[in-house]
Amino acid sequence: MIPALQDKFAVEVEQAGLVFSVAIVAFTVAVLVAARPPFPVRGTRTGGVFCLLGALSLIGAVYAPGFWIFVLSYAVGFGFCSGAVYLSCLDVAANQKVDRANFLTGYMVASFGIGGAAFGPVLRLLVSHGWAMGALFLPAISLAIIGLVSVLLARAEVSTGTDQGSALGNVANTGPAMILIWIGFAFGSAAGLMILGLAGTFIERSGGTVALVSIGLATVALANTAGRLGAGILTSWLPIRHLAILASLISLVGLAICAVAGGPVGTAVGVTVVAGAYGLVASTYPIVTRTVFGTESFSGAYSIVFTAWGVAGLTSPWAAGYLFDRSGSFDGGLIGGAVAAVIALSAALAIARWLLPRA
Repeated sequence: MIPALQDKFAVEVEQAGLVFSVAIVAFTVAVLVAARPPFPVRGTRTGGVFCLLGALSLIGAVYAPGFWIFVLSYAVGFGFCSGAVYLSCLDVAANQKVDRANFLTGYMVASFGIGGAAFGPVLRLLVSHGWAMGALFLPAISLAIIGLVSVLLARAEVSTGTDQGSALGNVANTGPAMILIWIGFAFGSAAGLMILGLAGTFIERSGGTVALVSIGLATVALANTAGRLGAGILTSWLPIRHLAILASLISLVGLAICAVAGGPVGTAVGVTVVAGAYGLVASTYPIVTRTVFGTESFSGAYSIVFTAWGVAGLTSPWAAGYLFDRSGSFDGGLIGGAVAAVIALSAALAIARWLLPRA
């Protein structure tokens, strides 16, 4: 939507980036607060309500008379509603039997990635064909339809104030476990979010052609989705305690390939491996959170854990870009990503030893 945004409001790329940053913050805040009063209703119906509110926010963004009204409607409104929908979907997945919950958690997180991969190119195509801000009607209509179906057909899934308070109380009493999981998720996501934000530039700066950059972006998206789905599938064969360790090791391998590749093809392979590891991280830590805190406390616990993703998303791509602007090389970003992966590996080992069952 950046071309449409710049055309309508005459803003620079920096201001367009601000919209995305504000949306990340709003998304993260929604995940943090949606598990708490005044949002006592959990699950499918809650997701439906926020889908309808998100559709209204998008329509407001289409008709926004000024840039800051657009930021308020799109980044704050739609960003917040998206985060609430995300948490509602994960809450539905977590409230299943163990094996099914693990698979559905990976499936929901994968869907989160697939949504962007599907709508992003379509919106860009609509903008290029003259739809301008009107392209946002597509996701608005999609949200409205899904929201209506969810609200009308979903069972009432109400968590009473007592149950919710008890769940949040359980979370508050396990601070060390929360801190350890938060560190693992934050540093485990850092390298992957850096790659997702800068993959095209990585490949291009290593000498890649336009065709190779396009192929690389496609493989990054596929690997990210495969990693997200893989967590739920792999729990059928591997204990959950091993998945976070495996994800950090894969990330280190991908970063090493980027560092020693010396060419665009090797770089494309490396960033794809890192993206796959990040997808595995993104699905593994919700499963870890549910396993450690239990089904009843999942929403409250994961809403706190998820702030790790918000912090990593705001800092990692920016830091890598900053180091590149100062040095003309991505070596600093790769080193920083490797350090983050080592910290995530250490946290994953501690989680496996002290928090997760060995059976």
